[in-house]
Amino acid sequence: MNLDLWMMGSSGVRKYLSKYMKGYDIGIIEGVMGLYDGLEERYSTYELAVETGTPIVLVIDCSDMSSTVGAIVHGLREFRKAPVKGVILNRVASERHYRECAISLPEGVSALGYIPLKKDLEVSSRHLGLITVEDNSRAEITIEAMAEEVIKHVDLEELQRIASEAGSLGEAEDLSGPERVKVKLQ
Repeated sequence: MNLDLWMMGSSGVRKYLSKYMKGYDIGIIEGVMGLYDGLEERYSTYELAVETGTPIVLVIDCSDMSSTVGAIVHGLREFRKAPVKGVILNRVASERHYRECAISLPEGVSALGYIPLKKDLEVSSRHLGLITVEDNSRAEITIEAMAEEVIKHVDLEELQRIASEAGSLGEAEDLSGPERVKVKLQ
């Protein structure tokens, strides 16, 4: 499902998220580009998180830094007082590298764990997105390998605790539209 504040407005986003979350314990809203990027600084992942009462968990590429991670997270959190609650550190070289990154995080932001820097965990990407499963013959193998690393190195219980802080969206409405009529063009 695509959530788009520009196309759907606040009420549409909340309605669809509520509808498609029904029956699930946790949902993940993946942002596009950077946290604050959008159309003229609007319609960003940040605004979507605020609108839906969703706590933010950042995934930060740590391949070329350690303590700087803390400065980046601090800046992202303070820029607009974003509800950043946790960080998953990505492309981490070792346990020591993870500790160096994690210790720099600002107070109140949980280090949820890391994903190791491994060639077999890399997924090709293109402008504004990943290569689709249909276009990637190794997708299934890569996803399984990533899942194993996440289970091994990320605190999923803490992630669930953070997710439980999400605001209520209210009851899901029936969003089915009028019955569609088939039209044959000649």
